[in-house]
Order: sequence, then C-alpha cells, then structure tokens
Amino acid sequence: MIATKENSLIVELRTFAKLIGEEGRQAEFYRQMLKDAKPIEVVRLSDVFTETEIKAIKKFGKPQVKECFRNATLFAHIFPEVKYVEGKMTVCGTFGTEHAWNKVGDKYVDITMELALQRDPTKEEYMALGEYDQETVVSICTELGWYGNIYPILYNKQKSEK
Repeated sequence: MIATKENSLIVELRTFAKLIGEEGRQAEFYRQMLKDAKPIEVVRLSDVFTETEIKAIKKFGKPQVKECFRNATLFAHIFPEVKYVEGKMTVCGTFGTEHAWNKVGDKYVDITMELALQRDPTKEEYMALGEYDQETVVSICTELGWYGNIYPILYNKQKSEK
C-alpha cells in the first residue's frame, strides 16, 4: 500500500492550533478552520478555458501581483457561474500564505498564479476554507470597502449572531 502525503497546509494549521491551546476565541477559530479545511488541487486555466477565453480573462480581469483577493473577486464577477474560494496555498512549495482563487464547475483555477505571476499553480499545495458565490462576496466587499477575508468575516458574523 502506498502512503499518500498529507497536505502540508493542514499539517501547518494543526500545528498552529496546538500551539494556541484549547481555550479562547483564537482556539475556537482554529478548531473551525480545521473542520472546514479541504485540500484541493488547482488545474491550469487551459484545462477549463479556451485560449480565447483566457485572453479575455487577462484583458478584462487584469490580474495583478499581490492582489489575489481582488483578482478572484473580479474573475467571479466577470463569470457569475465561477465561485470565489479562500484558504491557503504554499509559496514555492514551502510555507503557507492566505490566498484566494476560483472554482469553475468542479475544477479550481488560480488566475493570480498563472496570469499575474506567470507560475504553474499545479506545483503548489492548496487548502480551501470556504467557497462563496458572487452575491456573498460582493455584499461583504461593498460593506467593508476592500477585497478578501470573507472566511474570517463570515465566521465572526456567525459567532456574533449566537
């Protein structure tokens, strides 16, 4: 039997959760993230879109370096059937960083990595925490005046409603 490698981002998340301990709001947040964490594989845009569609995504979305939340939001806005996804990804196969990308049907794509950074997203590990429709993302971004952090914002809203 061949052992499969566990997603390093989930291992990292579990390690941080242990360091934080069992008590307090931060510990609760890490427990929830561990429940929601889902390892996913990102595919190349060419596995989902035609070359013409990719050119249109690049032209109209204008993906920018260090703007993953914006890029993923605008991409979902251009194509309403596309979902916005937040979580973490590895950087050069090492440590994890907060990141946003998209889901098209049952496939995940990362326009920031591929179009803005000119890097192959299939070389990194990804861990999704939440997938959101356009209405949810636009509502939160409009309310706050910035892109991103949908997952912790919704978590905090849910906690305050209890």
